[in-house]
Amino acid sequence: VNGASSVTAVFPSNAGLTSQTYRVTATPLNVGGLPKSVDVGVSPVAGGFVAVGQRRVSDVSIGSGVEWPFVVNDEAGVPLVASAVMVNVAVVAPAANGHLRLYACGSSLPGTASVNFVAGTTVANSVLVTLGEGSELCMWSTTSSPVSVRVILDLHGYVRPGVGGLFNPIAPARLMDTRTGNVPYVGGEARAVTVTGAGGVPASGVSAVSVMATVVNPSLSGYAIVYPAGVDGCSTRPGVSTVNYVAAAPAVSNTQFIAVGVGGQVCVFSTSAAHVILDVSGWFGATGAGYVPMVSTREFDSASEDALHPGNDPKMVELRLDDSSAGYNPNAVAVNANIAVVPPVALGGGNVVAYAADAP
Repeated sequence: VNGASSVTAVFPSNAGLTSQTYRVTATPLNVGGLPKSVDVGVSPVAGGFVAVGQRRVSDVSIGSGVEWPFVVNDEAGVPLVASAVMVNVAVVAPAANGHLRLYACGSSLPGTASVNFVAGTTVANSVLVTLGEGSELCMWSTTSSPVSVRVILDLHGYVRPGVGGLFNPIAPARLMDTRTGNVPYVGGEARAVTVTGAGGVPASGVSAVSVMATVVNPSLSGYAIVYPAGVDGCSTRPGVSTVNYVAAAPAVSNTQFIAVGVGGQVCVFSTSAAHVILDVSGWFGATGAGYVPMVSTREFDSASEDALHPGNDPKMVELRLDDSSAGYNPNAVAVNANIAVVPPVALGGGNVVAYAADAP
């Protein structure tokens, strides 16, 4: 450093996945000068969520056991300074059973799954995935036989420190259930649902909401879309999907963060006749909590924990997520988690509910 009083160090874009210490060394240009070093701590930085116009950004075939990088950049509507993205990832009619992992490129392959799939069935799941160096996310497919799978990525938004909406969790509330009054969708129908001022969401100051859409007993295989209402109501739909389902499925769900549209409404569209449910679990605004990216980890597995139980004997499992040594912030107000139910011995309907331990 020739006469300078400060130096700027550039860290890998995925340096903030965990708290780390980097040593920065400056070597003088003059002969005989001694290098000067300083240790710099880097910690995850919270960011706000920015919803973008829903769009399809990738449609590729991925071989089993092969890392597939994908650059998320300005062309996709995501700035290079984004720390994470919200994507809906769909595996289309795979030829074998397996699972897909999404993670920050440059980090180790996580021991977790983003989407679990079975042969012949298209399935989708929304994932909030941290970006790696060069704004890359990586995909890794593992299948029961060596086949490629078709993977589609639909972009819904991104996380960026210093901007965007901050998250406010609320007790899950039901905004729509067509089973009440028995008013199912007909194929190709879209309905507007008011989210602001309903279910614990404020009437104003809301940029986006966290909603879960569930399709019950559809007449045909197809998909549903949740999207912001426009000036034309629900007439203009994006070319993406939220829930992919097969005919007569008991219930198929997916959660996504969606921008609030005109009149404080979102639209729900289904290609097939079915009952549809829409639940809300949080909202984004000028105040609230930012999202802190971290390495994906498995916190609970009933198989390894010997916690299997009869289906008619509901069991509550309490997880402590305030351990700072595991990368959690003890002041966190919510977590982004993926819950997978492994096919039970006796197949049948059911549900899993995740909620705050002090909730009623």
